[in-house]
Amino acid sequence: MLVESRLKLSDRLLASGLAVLAALVAVALFLGLGLAHNDAMDAMARRSLPLEQAISNGKPTLVEFYAEWCEACRSMAPAMEQLAAEQTEAIDVVLLNIENPRWQPELERRGIQGIPTLALYDAAGAELGQAVGVRSAEQLHQLAEHLTTGTPLTTEADLTTGRVSRLDAGGKADQAVPQAGSAIAPRSHS
Repeated sequence: MLVESRLKLSDRLLASGLAVLAALVAVALFLGLGLAHNDAMDAMARRSLPLEQAISNGKPTLVEFYAEWCEACRSMAPAMEQLAAEQTEAIDVVLLNIENPRWQPELERRGIQGIPTLALYDAAGAELGQAVGVRSAEQLHQLAEHLTTGTPLTTEADLTTGRVSRLDAGGKADQAVPQAGSAIAPRSHS
């Protein structure tokens, strides 16, 4: 009876230990998958030229204002990374994390009201406009083409489209901006 009791206890401890281990693995995978795009955005931000250097070096520049918590920004990260890799000789791609207090003056100076926001600069450093909201890889390539060829931006490129989060005066997420007929949360933008 004592042997059976110890066996049952050890089976229960083993089962409990496996359950805890499985839960920890699940949490680690969940966090790891969610952080993959954050890591990509952070790495791109660290690799990009300083903003003032990019704007003044004679190449057109595309600047993305983003936040690590912004799911819309994270969803656009692979396309931004691809664009930066493909257009490295033609344009500068700069990422600025709005959560970094260093960029607060840039947010205010450029009137950034939501994220993701793409600010577009010609080779002379003049701001051509802003594209607010998630952009597909195709739309990003179209914006890059406008920058490299010098053709005027289309009206659609300047409009707020896609998923976006509004910022309050301090550069913090205030509310999400829904598309017609939808209600969205600041983190999900869906």
